[in-house]
Amino acid sequence: MTNTRIFAAPVDQKTYYLDNAKCVWRWVLEYHRDLLTLVEAGQLEGIFQLNDNAQALLTRLVMRRGTLFERNVLSYTEIDQIDKALLTLIEQGYVSADPIISFEALCDKATKQQLVHAISHHNGIAAAKSASKSTLQNTLAQTLSDLSQRRISDWGLPGHWIQLNHRPLYQRVQLMFFGNLHQDWSEFIITELGHVRYESVTLSTESRAFQARQDVDDYLWLHNINETLKSAPLDVTTLPSLAHRFTNIWVEKRRQRLAFQVAQQLEKESELSTACQYYRAIGGNAANVRFLRLQERLAPPEQVAYEAVLLLNHTTHSETRVLIERVLHRSYRKLNFRLPPKRPFQPREIPLVLPQSTVRIESAVREHLSTHAPQHEIYYVENHLIPALWALLYWDVLYAPIQGAFFHPFQAAPKDLYSPNFFARRRPHVDQVARLLDDKRYADIILERFTRKHGISCPFIYWPALSQSLLETALRCIPKDDLVSMFDYLMSDLKHHKKGLPDLIRFDPQQQRYDLIEVKGPTDRLQEQQTLWLEHFHRHGIEAWVAKVSWQL
Repeated sequence: MTNTRIFAAPVDQKTYYLDNAKCVWRWVLEYHRDLLTLVEAGQLEGIFQLNDNAQALLTRLVMRRGTLFERNVLSYTEIDQIDKALLTLIEQGYVSADPIISFEALCDKATKQQLVHAISHHNGIAAAKSASKSTLQNTLAQTLSDLSQRRISDWGLPGHWIQLNHRPLYQRVQLMFFGNLHQDWSEFIITELGHVRYESVTLSTESRAFQARQDVDDYLWLHNINETLKSAPLDVTTLPSLAHRFTNIWVEKRRQRLAFQVAQQLEKESELSTACQYYRAIGGNAANVRFLRLQERLAPPEQVAYEAVLLLNHTTHSETRVLIERVLHRSYRKLNFRLPPKRPFQPREIPLVLPQSTVRIESAVREHLSTHAPQHEIYYVENHLIPALWALLYWDVLYAPIQGAFFHPFQAAPKDLYSPNFFARRRPHVDQVARLLDDKRYADIILERFTRKHGISCPFIYWPALSQSLLETALRCIPKDDLVSMFDYLMSDLKHHKKGLPDLIRFDPQQQRYDLIEVKGPTDRLQEQQTLWLEHFHRHGIEAWVAKVSWQL
């Protein structure tokens, strides 16, 4: 199957949202049926047996927040006879009329005016309309002797209320289709409007994010914990469960992110020992650094040094190595053990004294350099040029139809983009790019893809920052070996090395030469990522320097 099966309905069509929803429901029924119970599959299939108005109203309710709605807020011009459609949904069990709800649900949904009406309904005394909502809730609670669940009408709320049934099923469908819960129906709309375009990638049943129902259950369980953490104190009873690793890599990534948040919260609450255990169990660069820093506060320096050496032996990520080395040096100092001084890399720095300007400092430097050498072409590119050149050349690597990389047609990048084995899983495609570089076809490929793929969402390309002339000049002036060197460094850590590149690039088209310029103001300092890029340029003979600006008095 391919994503040509999934399309966004034209937004000028009155019930475009219904067509989009039915597209998702059909997809899930056809390609995720084994992850549904018989009851769930029957509920989805039953939707297609409803009349058009009932289908449209149900979809409207599914797309809204919550499950409780007052009848008078349901007004949709494209749906004829809403009451008749609503009756159909009630008869078929998709909606409940006058549902049974808890007192907490009542307080969450009711307005102040409705609470005043409920109080008057039960004791015949009109409550003060100026009272706060919490005061009215307390008054209603005191008025009632029994706060157990009851129908909305029995609570005394005015109006006619309905409740959407099967909300967990619709959430499950959203998760199975998108592979996450932060994307929703709006993806269809923004795609149809042309706000976002996605690369067309062949999909298959094996491409699904979840191959077992338990994977979906685990993801939803983690999601519910995350939602609870946003509004409630940390429940220590959930902590042991979060230490359990999952076999599904997408669920496991979700667990690691959530466990990291929990560990950070434990830090804030001074539960340092427990936080340490979580960081250690999570692993990964960020968690390892946090673990070491907590160990500095909890453990003797010899143990910290031992842990730091162990992590250094298994860490290739350059930024993380710098942070671990700092911990190691601090520990050795506490042990009165002297290490040979390590001279930090010092990039070439050229001072520039410029008149005060209202433009950005990068623009001021660009104007200054252009004035002294008008034959040069200087562009403000920062993190836009080199990652874009790489992405255009490696496009077929990025969007290769690898199992488990693309779950649906609304992905800007493969799900495993930042995984350690990203390139290993795509070795034939990577080798193909190497052959393009060897026979010097790469420039033509990059320029052709710039035209053909322009506007398609890609995490390495900011299209407004690019132009045909910029790319042509860059490919003419930057030698292939320099590009390969920069691409190799970028690919050693795609997530972090796509940032930190110099602000400006200056071309001398006549001499086919270039240099890279990082601009810093009087009080600005180089960030770690910027220093590492500059160090990489230095090692490979690529001209790069820091323009240290001060203002004329």
